[in-house]
Amino acid sequence: MRGLLLAAFILVSPAAWAAEIEVEAPVAAATLYPQGASVERSASFQAEAGRHSVLIVGMPANYRRESLRIEGTGAFAILSIEERRAATRALEAQRRSPRRDIEEAIRLLQDRRIFATNAIQAAQRQLTYIDAMTKAQAQASATKDDPALVNASQWTGMWTSIGEGTKTALDTRQRAQIEIREIDEQMAELNAQLRDVGTERRFGPVLAVQIEAKGAVSGTLTARYQMDNANWAPVYDARLSLNRGESDDPSMVLVRRARVRQGTGEDWTGIALTLSTARPSGRAGAPDPRLLFARIQEKLEDGVRPSVGYMADQMVQKEARTMAMAPPPPPPAPPVMAAPAQQVMAVAQLQGETVEYVIPGTVDIDGSGEPKQVLIDERDGTVTLEVRATPSLDKTAYLYAEFENATEAPVLPGTASLYRDGVFVGTTMLARIAGGETTHLPFGSYDSIKITHTERERMEGEQGLIRARQTERRRYIMTAENLGDKPMPVAIRDSMPYAENEDVEITLRTKPAPDERDVDDRKGALLWQFTLEPGEKREIEHGYDVTYPTGVTLFLPR
Repeated sequence: MRGLLLAAFILVSPAAWAAEIEVEAPVAAATLYPQGASVERSASFQAEAGRHSVLIVGMPANYRRESLRIEGTGAFAILSIEERRAATRALEAQRRSPRRDIEEAIRLLQDRRIFATNAIQAAQRQLTYIDAMTKAQAQASATKDDPALVNASQWTGMWTSIGEGTKTALDTRQRAQIEIREIDEQMAELNAQLRDVGTERRFGPVLAVQIEAKGAVSGTLTARYQMDNANWAPVYDARLSLNRGESDDPSMVLVRRARVRQGTGEDWTGIALTLSTARPSGRAGAPDPRLLFARIQEKLEDGVRPSVGYMADQMVQKEARTMAMAPPPPPPAPPVMAAPAQQVMAVAQLQGETVEYVIPGTVDIDGSGEPKQVLIDERDGTVTLEVRATPSLDKTAYLYAEFENATEAPVLPGTASLYRDGVFVGTTMLARIAGGETTHLPFGSYDSIKITHTERERMEGEQGLIRARQTERRRYIMTAENLGDKPMPVAIRDSMPYAENEDVEITLRTKPAPDERDVDDRKGALLWQFTLEPGEKREIEHGYDVTYPTGVTLFLPR
């Protein structure tokens, strides 16, 4: 019998001795998109020959299951993949975590604070009631013909009772206020400890990867999947330096950063970070157009019966409303100046229409969802300055810098903080700037150019000789004067009305004539451009006549 058992043991195939190998798979790399992220986890293991289940623990609960892909490196084959619930011991450890203890202590203090607040409110009501009763008793005594009829012992007892009740209520309120103060101090200390503890790791599902190896193996499993609760957005610093010498040209440095965030609840420590302009979480194709129906409904004696086509139309409209009410992807978080990450330059890689920025080194991103910034790169170069003004609306001259994107990679839309000679002057939104394209950035007011705007003539309702038409006239004087010591290009912008009716005729009266009309395809927009030498002053006579039929009301702004 003993020999049979030994023979059976020897004949058992090594593949039958399957083992479960539990491994940690921390996040090794992540590619962030404007909405969403592609995450890569890596786990190393060792196994004997045979079939085994490699358990990858620590997966997030809200990853996109359909995007999961498992790859391996080593002399083994991947047979299957399944998802299991988190291990019981991991969930128990999560319940006993220091963060949970602190949160529970905060909840208990919050409950105590509610009871203390209730005690203050009850004591205040007691004081209000005692005061009302005292006043009522005094009024009742004052109405009696003979105050002596009130027993002195009764007054003594009443005042004693009032005094004791008042003292008790006041003491209760004071003790409750002291308790609330102590509770607030304890809660502030616990909240500080909570920040020090950091983000709590949430134990999600376990991936069970079935493998088979013909011999002892040291292998690596890589899990890649998509997450929705992560993104990146570009932010910029535009730093303009004006010329300081006679031969120095103005220059500008465009510092490009990325505001990155992820709210998975798991800290990403020491990961390889890539920023991509692709949008894998967006709609993959164009929607079908909505079907529209137009028909006459059938009328019955007891009312109107909707036709089958009408009912189908209602179903289509309901489906369209459902699609319209579907929540869009969460927008990027508003720009917040978080603590800057490692100051390293990214490497831009063009993948067709997609741009990827590879951040050298490693980056830490906590899982709380709070944004932080990483540096992409810095670009510097000379710029062309111009002063712009719209005197009819604002007599301030504003400095603009023309900047060229001299690289192939585009500058993506984002918020830019503007600095002139190191002084913060405001923010602006940058539109997408393709490679080789130029844009103009504003850098605040420019006091060396003085702008004026004066109304010279206004005439309303002047009738012509035929008396069938009447004219309104506007005349203005605009001036620009260079108070600085260097030449400066100036652009003066204004407008003239445009007619929406054939019976209204508009004649422009300007001297000199504008360099451009209908600027940027805006009807009536006018532009004068010239260069002002130091001490030079230019004058622009601007005006127009509006002729229209007599007896009608003309709407004419300004």
